[in-house]
Amino acid sequence: MDVLTTTVTEELNDFVSWEFLTTFAGICLVLGLIIQFIKVPIDNIVMRLFGKGIRVPTRLVVYVFAVILLNVAQAMFSIWDWRTFGLNFINGVIVAFTTMKAYESIAAKKASK
Repeated sequence: MDVLTTTVTEELNDFVSWEFLTTFAGICLVLGLIIQFIKVPIDNIVMRLFGKGIRVPTRLVVYVFAVILLNVAQAMFSIWDWRTFGLNFINGVIVAFTTMKAYESIAAKKASK
């Protein structure tokens, strides 16, 4: 392979990297995409198990996934320890609030159409 092909191939494989996921913008983007894909299936599963009146609050789902992603991303770089684990619960709130605002904006635009 020549240099150009190798460079293009590497760039196409790095839309999302672990380095990107450790940034605030990166984790918010990835978390928003994950929530867009899993929120409806989670609601459907919960409704089948517990009845039609029960739904999982989207904020809770976003927060849980934020904490999980923060811990996994830090573990990939071996910077995870008990101090960062505890701090990720606080950082998860910040990431969840930011992601939820973006999610609500998209949902409002979908509802207005």
